[in-house]
Amino acid sequence: MSSQMDVAIVGGGVVGLLTAYYLQAEQKKVCIIDQSAVGTESSWAGGGILTPLYPWLYDDAINDLSAYGQEHYEALSQELFTESTIDPQWLQSGLIMLGLNKSQSQASQAWQQQYQVQLHDYQSSELHQYEPQLNKSYQQGYIQHNVAQLRNPWLVQSLRQYLQQKGVEFRENTPVTGINQQNGKATGVRTVQGNIKANKVVIASGAWSSLFPELSTIDVKPVMGQMILYKTEPHWLKRIVMERGKYVIPREDGHILCGSTIEWNGYKKITTKETRQSLKSAAETIIPALKDYNIIKQWSGLRPGSPNGVPYIGKQGQIENLYVNTGHYRYGVVMGLGSARLLTDIINNKQSFIDPSRYALSAIREKTNEYR
Repeated sequence: MSSQMDVAIVGGGVVGLLTAYYLQAEQKKVCIIDQSAVGTESSWAGGGILTPLYPWLYDDAINDLSAYGQEHYEALSQELFTESTIDPQWLQSGLIMLGLNKSQSQASQAWQQQYQVQLHDYQSSELHQYEPQLNKSYQQGYIQHNVAQLRNPWLVQSLRQYLQQKGVEFRENTPVTGINQQNGKATGVRTVQGNIKANKVVIASGAWSSLFPELSTIDVKPVMGQMILYKTEPHWLKRIVMERGKYVIPREDGHILCGSTIEWNGYKKITTKETRQSLKSAAETIIPALKDYNIIKQWSGLRPGSPNGVPYIGKQGQIENLYVNTGHYRYGVVMGLGSARLLTDIINNKQSFIDPSRYALSAIREKTNEYR
């Protein structure tokens, strides 16, 4: 089916694509295999905000990977746009956080100092100057001005085009049925269309990763999220705005996303009228003038949940030349670039920008309250 690959990557979402980006830059011959079309699962479904929501609530392992993406995504987006002519639309729109109580704002202080980030506390007139469409009842909020976003469906399209131009092979709509092994080493993968030989195998299959028997020890579960989409005039809303875990994200062309939910339905992916209404209510509470616009789309995606949101990145442990990059939960885009850099360094036996032990498959991950 294919000539011998240096690396076969199972999973063509943003994490798999970014891993291929770094590997091909190291002159590796790479093949990406996906059970459907590249980038059409959670990488397509998410919002593309380049920060964790309420980052001070998360493990440093999450924030450290996020910081790498925040530092390097702008340059990557420019490179991808230049080479592929598809613009990932990196945009520094800033983030308004509403409804933080005193204890939450105090909890953020150590995080702000550690990551050299500043949350600006604005009162009514200043707050509405930065976002005129904001509900006038909000009298106080915090703005993180340097928060950026990517239009994630365009990011994956741009990456795919870029990688194809660089010689990365794609096998789409090709379910992988197993990992081939010989003498305790991974030697490639079995697919419905035949074998793909590879010196190393990377599993980056998102919510489906733990279905491989070789990865039964990792705790990755599908977590469904629903979102809705409005269409307004371009630049009608300027800032990402978030309140109590719900957010609205303005795209440059006037599309506005609102999300998202956390639902435990296994691999069932659905949308419901009840969720549509609750998201509509949240969006129109934050931005009342959205009542004048129609919802043009509703969708859902399956995130790869992990116990505390810290992804699994590294060697499988028992089988040589088998690697994992999965379990990014809600933050596959913002953590994806750092995750891909880290795994590429592990594969090449290089010292990386970050301590890999925190992401090892054997690292202890304490479950958060929302993880089931």
